[in-house]
Amino acid sequence: MFRLSVTEGRQQGTWADISAEPFRVGKGANDDWRLDDRGVWEGHAVFELKPGGLPRMRRSGEGSLAVNAEPVASAARLRDGDRITLGATVLCFTRTPAVWRRLVLLDVSAWSLFGAVVALELGLLAWLLSSLSG
Repeated sequence: MFRLSVTEGRQQGTWADISAEPFRVGKGANDDWRLDDRGVWEGHAVFELKPGGLPRMRRSGEGSLAVNAEPVASAARLRDGDRITLGATVLCFTRTPAVWRRLVLLDVSAWSLFGAVVALELGLLAWLLSSLSG
């Protein structure tokens, strides 16, 4: 998953996690993420994945689009940390931080199985030693 964070503009400090694409960014009611800064148009830009899973931002409206201060005519490939400028809004593109869940049941099961295997091996070893000495 990917994240767009507003680093400059009226909505600074907000972000949108992108879980499905295409993901439309703009001022319109039909956009997936609405940005209200000046210079942002309806359907301003679209986040999508190119074949092979490579993320890119495509200009779809009339407004300007720049990635790392370089104007984009149609589309640009995105890399972690890229700065995307849409009008007066500047976004930062990143991969979504991984969420680690504590899997207690799995941990307990794995350690229990390990303990049972060790106990079984010790029992077999004791049985073998007693059968050899007797």
